[in-house]
Amino acid sequence: MVKLSTSIVDRANELLAADESINYRVVESDVQTKFGTATGYKALYGVSPEGQIVGDEPFQLCTKNYTVFDNFYLAALAATLEEQSNGEMKVVRSGALKYGMVHFSLESDQYEDAARGDLYKMRFNILNSHTSQTSLLGFSSGNRLVCTNQLPAIYRAGFETGFRFRHRQDEQTLMDEAKHALKTYGRSVVDTRRWIKRMSGKPVEWVTVHEFFKKCFNKRFPLRDDADKKSVDRHWKNLDRALGIMTNTWNAESCEYGNSEWVAVNAATKWLQHNAGRLNSRNREYSNFAGANAGRTRQAFEDWASLVA
Repeated sequence: MVKLSTSIVDRANELLAADESINYRVVESDVQTKFGTATGYKALYGVSPEGQIVGDEPFQLCTKNYTVFDNFYLAALAATLEEQSNGEMKVVRSGALKYGMVHFSLESDQYEDAARGDLYKMRFNILNSHTSQTSLLGFSSGNRLVCTNQLPAIYRAGFETGFRFRHRQDEQTLMDEAKHALKTYGRSVVDTRRWIKRMSGKPVEWVTVHEFFKKCFNKRFPLRDDADKKSVDRHWKNLDRALGIMTNTWNAESCEYGNSEWVAVNAATKWLQHNAGRLNSRNREYSNFAGANAGRTRQAFEDWASLVA
């Protein structure tokens, strides 16, 4: 194990112990075939603190020179980010997602106000995968208090262009990477604040909002040109239900926080994240955080910008 300070080691172990879904070490093993040991390759397995193999098969097969970034070091990176933020950010969630992904989310201790008490908090997320689904990545997001909407760096494609950490596990590298990542996060906070303030200060006409709601539904559930009558009827019925949900959100929140572009788009993204599709809670959590719904949320804001341009 690479030498780390006692405070970082203790905090990393504390973070892992708090979530059994990620409390395992990644170990390497030779790859065995019917012809013997495969030269130049290794298998990655998860091993629990009790010595039990995690899952029924290896996370992945990779080349011998692949550098493993173990869950402990991801937790150590989260602990370093906490320390480097001087107490302004704390880990508020962690866990295993789909496709072998592991994450920690650090949240600011300060609320931001979009308008009239419409509060949100910014987050910085670190994400790693033992199945080659993503590199070691950091990206900014937000969490809106009133509807728990995830705001996945909506002013830019944050997940695709996030901060990419080096696969090195010494303390100096962790500290250097944390400093650079927090600078990136700081810029995203300023950009997001400016962007949200601009949207929350622009009133909109209901006809535009209604058109946008329909566009969001039809993009999420497009009607095929060759659809039969039963499919068409079901489409219109589901559209009516979705419009009802989005309209109810719009009515309630525009009364509370004012008629604005910000409220309009969040009414649609709340439906996208919390109502659309038949997702179980685990799949919906992943989708909203770093999957398809995160992309759809960004797309909704881009579609709105095109609509009112």
